[in-house]
Amino acid sequence: AGEHRRWTIAAWGAAALGVLAKGLIGLVLPLLVLVPWLLAQRRWRDLQRLLHPAGIALFALVAVPWFVAMERRYPGFFDYFFVEQHFRRYTATGFNNPQPWWFFLAVVPLATLPWSAWWPAAWRAPAPSPRRGLYLWWAVAVVVFFSLPRSKLVGYVLPALMPLAAL
Repeated sequence: AGEHRRWTIAAWGAAALGVLAKGLIGLVLPLLVLVPWLLAQRRWRDLQRLLHPAGIALFALVAVPWFVAMERRYPGFFDYFFVEQHFRRYTATGFNNPQPWWFFLAVVPLATLPWSAWWPAAWRAPAPSPRRGLYLWWAVAVVVFFSLPRSKLVGYVLPALMPLAAL
């Protein structure tokens, strides 16, 4: 239990650094992958551990001071950063680089060449393990999440490449 707690707290710290570097996606992507997967696996205890108060406190301790300082220095920063650059940008139809919904379905196999040539064999591999299911869900969640908005950049699906490589 102690090792799980340390890893969970470390993950929250990493998510805070991700939020400072890339915005809300530093928290959204890990939760988008982990929460549905833990729910599908009926791993209620692990889901509860994920919400460890010390981890959430570390996240707040690392990320919140910078956002508060920015809002104090630049009034309106919260609206610009959280609302404009995250929610409006995600839902807007004309932000930049509009692509069709299937854009990443073409990009991901090309981005993983020559290894994507072995994907058919990976699907036929013996009995799927929970880890294999996690990797598959991880890749699918990232690709679907970034396929929804009209604006698409190739780099958006980089977080899907590691689990595909592991598969």
